[in-house]
Amino acid sequence: MSNEKVELYPAHAWDCPECGAHQFEHGVVFEPSNEDRDFMVDEYGIDPLLEMGFWTTIPEEVACSECNKTFKTKYYEE
Repeated sequence: MSNEKVELYPAHAWDCPECGAHQFEHGVVFEPSNEDRDFMVDEYGIDPLLEMGFWTTIPEEVACSECNKTFKTKYYEE
């Protein structure tokens, strides 16, 4: 085994409902502004800067790399 280390990136996994292919989408790390942070603390009682790890955004839509169909994501607006 190599001693070299690799960086892991956040990702969202999903299965294509059309062809069944397993897919991965890179997550975009959310870096909140002071306004975003204040909103999250006031609205949800969560301070993203004090939480462990990091937050990622969910893409609004994804496209299958096998069949090229595009789909809206279920949790984008939730």
